[in-house]
Amino acid sequence: MYVVSRSAGCQYCVAHSANLAASRGIPAHKVQQVWQYETSPEFNEAERAALRFVQTAGKMPNAVSDAHFTELRCHFDEDEIIEIVAPLPSSGFSIAGMIRSPLRSKRRQGILPSGT
Repeated sequence: MYVVSRSAGCQYCVAHSANLAASRGIPAHKVQQVWQYETSPEFNEAERAALRFVQTAGKMPNAVSDAHFTELRCHFDEDEIIEIVAPLPSSGFSIAGMIRSPLRSKRRQGILPSGT
């Protein structure tokens, strides 16, 4: 939440999400290095994929591409991806269209039932 809030420019959300990280046991030094996530040894490849996704979504939600979801799927199952994506609209913007697009595509491919 901290990265997406910061990317979206919501200082109120930034303050609360930094405290949320601490309350969930994320070390302060890791939060401090979050903007160096691509090169910092504090972050593994799964975390980097999630951070790339939320940083992009925070800056411009419709810039999230199928490639972002493909990368997430290399590290996370569908339920975990939902946990990554679901809180994003509460960060000051709506990405409902972005979330529905991959689901519609999966329905067309017969991967998801039509009621999903």
